[in-house]
Amino acid sequence: MSIQRFKSLLFKSTRIQDLIQVEEKTAMPDALKLLKLKKIRLFLKDKMASMVRQGLLPDNGMQMKQTYNVGNSYSQLSRQS
Repeated sequence: MSIQRFKSLLFKSTRIQDLIQVEEKTAMPDALKLLKLKKIRLFLKDKMASMVRQGLLPDNGMQMKQTYNVGNSYSQLSRQS
C-alpha cells in the first residue's frame, strides 16, 4: 500500500511539474495559476519526504529513498515494480 501511495504521489508531482513548465513557456504566464501549481507540488513532495523519513516504505524501499534524495530523477522509481 505504501509503495502504491508513494508512486501515486510521485506521478501527480511529475504531472504537476509538467503543467508548471507548460505554463511558464506561455507568452503571458498566469502567476496565480503557477503559484497554485507550485504549492500543490510542494505539498506532494513534502508528503513523499515524510513517508521516506517515517520509514513507511518496505525494506526494498532503500533504493527508492536513494532515488528520491537525489532530486528529480523520478523516472528510475517509476520503472521499478
